[in-house]
Amino acid sequence: MHRHAPGQRKHIVSEISLVLLQFIVYSFFLYPSLLDLFLRLIAITAARQPAAIAPGRSLSVWSLFICGLHASSLVRPLFALDTSKGIVLDFIGNDRMPSRLLLAAVTVFVLFLNCILLAIEYELSYPPAENPSSMSNTEKSSSYIEPAADSGDLVIDFRFRNAFRRLRGPAPPPPQTAADLQLPLPNNMTTNRQANRIARALQRALARQMASTQQGQTLGAIPGSRTSTTAAT
Repeated sequence: MHRHAPGQRKHIVSEISLVLLQFIVYSFFLYPSLLDLFLRLIAITAARQPAAIAPGRSLSVWSLFICGLHASSLVRPLFALDTSKGIVLDFIGNDRMPSRLLLAAVTVFVLFLNCILLAIEYELSYPPAENPSSMSNTEKSSSYIEPAADSGDLVIDFRFRNAFRRLRGPAPPPPQTAADLQLPLPNNMTTNRQANRIARALQRALARQMASTQQGQTLGAIPGSRTSTTAAT
């Protein structure tokens, strides 16, 4: 996945989220279950911002969480559907229940699209290091830093092998913030010691200067030295 055109990437992710939401609503119209609708909305919300909710979680943990939210809707087509359920649109009810195959296909597609959205958002939430040579082998194997030779100038180059590699790898380190790039504050104890040493050195120098000045004034005030100076003139 290339790291340019952030506006286009955001637009593509928003369109995927919109399509996913439409299929969730369509599945609700086929078999109206408020519990499934609520769980799917939680899943799509978690897939849109995984790093903001839990930065230290790996993609495998997030995938299990998303699959767990879709578990009830995945198991439902295996059993007999409740024919009493229905939704009224424009005062016209459903004349028949959908087939299990249609409901299972829509449910699997919703889960598949949700996992793709999660993988893309997870990758975009963890930018690569500035110096790839300083990364370890584990970090290289668990990130999408290998551009394909035939990818051209694609905005998003999503490949399933990279997603599976990320699933097997550990969680990447959190991205550096502006606070992490700032210089550390100086040590207060070291600064105080240096300031005390400088102050003591200045006091000793000032004391020596005052002592030499007082000694010169004392020698000038002796009478014998003044008489000898007059005789010499």
